[in-house]
Amino acid sequence: MWKDYDFNIYEYSKTTGMGWVVTQNQIAYIRPALLMEEVTIESQLIDTKPKFIHVEMRMYDGERMLKSLLWAQFIHIDIRKGKSTEHGTDLQEIFDAVCVPVEEKDFNERLKNLTKIVNSK
Repeated sequence: MWKDYDFNIYEYSKTTGMGWVVTQNQIAYIRPALLMEEVTIESQLIDTKPKFIHVEMRMYDGERMLKSLLWAQFIHIDIRKGKSTEHGTDLQEIFDAVCVPVEEKDFNERLKNLTKIVNSK
């Protein structure tokens, strides 16, 4: 976010008193990540709602074989009040612009389809 969108999440939290908390994670470990192995991690925003964002992260090895898949859901909160709050219009516009939904709405179905795609290469 910082590099690609000039959005420093830490500065945002410091100046606004707002932030995100993980509400749910789903992860599948497909292949081990070995000691000193170089891996690539890709992430994309797959869903956005007024108070939530849903992120998919994929870890690949050097041969582009899938090592793990993670779905993480975050809720936007007012840190001072300890309560959820909607994203402001500016944030929601960014999220809407960068969101790339996936066809699958079920984690296990996504894992199965993604593994099939990667293994066919």
